[in-house]
Amino acid sequence: MNIAIIGCGIGGVHTLKTIIDHPHYNENLHIHVFEKRDEFGVGIAYEDDTDYKLLNVHEEYVSLELGNPHHIYKWLEVNPDKDIRIEGMLPRSVFGDYIKDTYKPYLNNDNVRLHNDLVIDITKNEDKYNISTENDTYKDFDAIFLNIGQPYYKDAYKLSDYDNFLRDPYPLEEKLDINKNKKLSTIDNDTTVGIIGTGPTSIDIYRYLRRNYGKDFPVYFFTQTSGFHPVEIPYEKNGKVCSIDDKWIDDNKDDEGFIDLDLIKETIKNDFKKVGHKSLLDTYDFYQNTKIEDYKKAMEDNDKDLGFAQSYTMDLWVVAAKLYNSLSGLDRLDVDKNYLQKIDFLISKTPYETMKKLINDYDEGKIKIIRGTKDINVDANKKFSVVSKEHPDISTDIIINAQGFEKNLLKAVKNDKLLGNLYDHNFIEADVKEKYIRVTYPSYNLLNKKYGIMDNIYLGGMWAGATDILNNDLRSIIQASALMATDFMDKLSD
Repeated sequence: MNIAIIGCGIGGVHTLKTIIDHPHYNENLHIHVFEKRDEFGVGIAYEDDTDYKLLNVHEEYVSLELGNPHHIYKWLEVNPDKDIRIEGMLPRSVFGDYIKDTYKPYLNNDNVRLHNDLVIDITKNEDKYNISTENDTYKDFDAIFLNIGQPYYKDAYKLSDYDNFLRDPYPLEEKLDINKNKKLSTIDNDTTVGIIGTGPTSIDIYRYLRRNYGKDFPVYFFTQTSGFHPVEIPYEKNGKVCSIDDKWIDDNKDDEGFIDLDLIKETIKNDFKKVGHKSLLDTYDFYQNTKIEDYKKAMEDNDKDLGFAQSYTMDLWVVAAKLYNSLSGLDRLDVDKNYLQKIDFLISKTPYETMKKLINDYDEGKIKIIRGTKDINVDANKKFSVVSKEHPDISTDIIINAQGFEKNLLKAVKNDKLLGNLYDHNFIEADVKEKYIRVTYPSYNLLNKKYGIMDNIYLGGMWAGATDILNNDLRSIIQASALMATDFMDKLSD
């Protein structure tokens, strides 16, 4: 039997591990792993890059053994030269080394064949599948696991054709190095640089620029709405803080497998009440404007309400997909409209030491946050002219993109060969509001009008985001990979 894993970031390599560790695994299973990058297992997030590209959550939340933070700490003990912190956080490249060491035995398995190649098409031949790459064709696959990860960076202002616009900033060592990218060769203290976005990617870019090009040239952060994510306030948990876990979900499902949303809301409310902290929604309401002044005060006051809300949502995040898929249709609509964005806001944090540096640079006028960015054009002097509500006249010499990934499938199929071909074959369909790809839960099979449930094609990662909600988290990726690989292996006989 031939199995294909397409894409070998953390999702792909954990799919591989789950298959090999399953009791039904045997020497007759031949696994082909396709990855366009030179590094297997790490993807964009944890590739070999500058040390100033940092994790934005602490190590306890990214152990490769879920629920066992000692796993990563033990690896750090064995590799003391890797136990370094910048702004209190591990470099992502160090975490990539941890991934490679952990999964190396699986990638080196005798039944695994690695292909350093880009897959561009999958076709159906009766009950088998053929795979085309840029360089070859492979036939007769019985099952395919799509772990195609993060799509390309979107370009909302249509700037890709202009010089001095960097659409994709990673790897930073390649894209932002003046010796490798001539677009940046003119950076000096008279250069103005703009970054579109205020999330972790934008901070990675800013950190790299400051470390490598000096500290005096102005940097603008352009955003349509929010500023930086809330500062992380350390919170020392005294045992478990979130009552909602796998067991709670299983115990509270009714005969049809649903959980009433009012019960979930009441449980969360009581969890906050019993420790005397401001409610989840009240905390969101206070910080939703993402004002630097509010973050400064949160740090000065050591706001435990914010710290608890952040810690709580991190624990809730682990079961978010299972909980969401236990809701009735109308309750899911309610959650989509009124709660998902608020929970995601509190989960998304700016590390404490990083926020201290951003606040200091903000106070010194080295950075400016431009909200209400409506449009960005190129003027006669080849400068980027920015139209915003707050500032009528801003121009920059260089703009670096950190808008986030394109999640609109109907746009992506025009720019990505594999997605375009899968869409053309009617293998994939857009999910909600033309975003994401439809899959089943908890098996993550492709779901479409032509074939219904495609039993032997699975999809995990960001493109499954309408089902596997809030899945831009390593724990979510690992869980989804394990679920879909286990679904397939469980159906095999010993």
